[in-house]
Parts: sequence; C-alpha cells; structure tokens
Amino acid sequence: MNVSNVTMVQDDVASKYLIPVPMYYIIGTGLLFVVLFGPFMNATSLMVFAKNSHLRSPTNVLVISLLLGDLGMSCVASISMTANFRRYYFWGDRVCVFEGFWLYLMGLTNLYTHAVIAVDRYIVIAKPLKAHKITNRAAVLVVIIVWIQGLCWASFPHFGWGKYTYEPARTSCAVEWDSKELGSASYNVAITIWSLCIPLGMIFFSYYHVFRTVSHFCECFTSKPVSLFDNTIFRQRQVSLLSIYNSLK
Repeated sequence: MNVSNVTMVQDDVASKYLIPVPMYYIIGTGLLFVVLFGPFMNATSLMVFAKNSHLRSPTNVLVISLLLGDLGMSCVASISMTANFRRYYFWGDRVCVFEGFWLYLMGLTNLYTHAVIAVDRYIVIAKPLKAHKITNRAAVLVVIIVWIQGLCWASFPHFGWGKYTYEPARTSCAVEWDSKELGSASYNVAITIWSLCIPLGMIFFSYYHVFRTVSHFCECFTSKPVSLFDNTIFRQRQVSLLSIYNSLK
C-alpha cells in the first residue's frame, strides 16, 4: 500500500479547511448511529437470506451485494466518528489511505449494484420475454464483476494513478478530487465518467422505461373495451399488469 501517495496535511490541520465546531459533533453523532445500528441491521438482513434459501432470487442476490457494501461501510464508520469528536484525524496516514480505499470500494460497488438492479427491473417489467435469462448464476456472475470492477478502480491510487487524502473537514479521507496533477486529474475524470455518469445513466434509462411501461398498462387497464376483440385485448392487458405487479413485489 503506497502511503507516500497520500497528501500529508497533519501539520496545518488547525489552520485551514475547518468547519464550524458544532458541525464536528453533529457529523460525529450521525456516524455514531451508523456505528451502533448499521452493522447490526445489515448483518441481521444477511442472516435472513442465509437461513431462507427460497429468498435467494436473482434480484435478492443483488440486494445481498448491497447489504455487504453497507455492512463494510458501517464497520469502519468508527474511524471518522472518533476523528470528528476529536476534531482532527489522529489515526495517521496509513489508516487514512485504508479508510479512503475501503469506503471508496464499498461506495463504488454499491453504485454499480444499484445500476444492475435498475437494469434487472427494466428487463423484468419492460422486456418480460427476456426475463428468463436472469438466473441466480447470472446474478452471482454480475455481482463478482461488480466487485472486481470496484476493487480495480479503488486500487489505482495505490499504484500512482489518483490519490487518497484528507477531506476538507480533516476528519475523514477520500479521493483527492481537487488535485491539479495530471495523474490525479485524469483519474478523477475517468472515474467520474465510468463510475458515476454511466451507472446513473443506466439507472435513469431503466426506471424511465419502467415508468413508461407501468403507465401504459395502467392506462390500458382502465380503458373500457367496446368490442369482443377489444375485450380480448383488455383481458390480456389485465394479465400483463398482474405480471408487472408480481415483479414489483
């Protein structure tokens, strides 16, 4: 792990980028709730899936991935929590690099997983004839790809492309977004496009078409048939709407 690739700012902690003192305690208190309840709630949800095999549908495999990411973030929230209560990052540079890497890894995988869940809902609702292709094996494969991709992007700063540093409040660590160095700037642009714009684009595209599909079937469901042919179509649309409802449960 390349500790030299983190910006050293311990000496001027008290001189710049400080936030109002009450904000430290507000942030620390919020993180305290994460530390107290986050691991318990996420671990409990994972135990439910572990003990009930019938709940492990392809979509729930993706939900399990989200729970793992949330569990990972909540387990290290105590680092930033204690730093906020002390109003400076006393853990040192090695812990700073680890925290930045770990939280970034969990955040990236969660965002990727949200995008995959959106695509899953799009296929099931808007393209139901292709829904049979979404199997548990496919879901597990996608989850593995998501985590490998998140690991790769989060690891690049350890090898010189990008940098982990202290955030403005100096109580947590993350990617150095305001760097003017070519390597860090190019990494920030790449990660913004690949790990923010593309996943958000997938989410908006998928849920837009889900909304359009559900709205269309709702309109068809409420329209009155005027002939035998229309009545047949009406019944078919009822079945389609029921299928959509079942996929949303």
